[in-house]
Amino acid sequence: GAVGLQNINNADFSTPPDGGNGRMRMFLWDRSAAGAVEYLNIDAPSEVAGKVQTSLASFGPQITSTPTTGEIVIVDDGTGNPTQGCFNPTNNLNGKIALIDRGNCEFGKKILNAEKAGAIAVIICNFEDAFVNMGAGAVGSQVTIPSVFVRQSDCAVFRVFADMGLTATIAAPVD
Repeated sequence: GAVGLQNINNADFSTPPDGGNGRMRMFLWDRSAAGAVEYLNIDAPSEVAGKVQTSLASFGPQITSTPTTGEIVIVDDGTGNPTQGCFNPTNNLNGKIALIDRGNCEFGKKILNAEKAGAIAVIICNFEDAFVNMGAGAVGSQVTIPSVFVRQSDCAVFRVFADMGLTATIAAPVD
């Protein structure tokens, strides 16, 4: 069966009275930061399909088991740092999942800019292989689309496949 969340990054040992057999249980260990969960699934292409570990925003809608699915498009806001999404996107995000780089402005602003341009969800890429919890900043309270935060190494793969039918689903894991 599925490993429950309480059994990730954990182990236990029981010590019965003398003569009884001790019991050690060791559970699945992941390499992510505490609290990282697989809220992102890459659906296609098959070369990169699978679950991706994420952290979440402290704002916007709670991600539920109801899926949000779409094509992943790299944001271009037409500036010197076009993939950071600090300004209104110049490319078509309508009905798409926007891929945006961390840096230069608040998470809430990046996600709200993408939402106003028609994005149905946002993936924020870190510049290192670590997780952070995304804070709302000044405008995050206006965000109504789901967003996730992923490691730099995962985003590097997404960039390679972004123009090759890269599609994903954002949803809470179901046991």
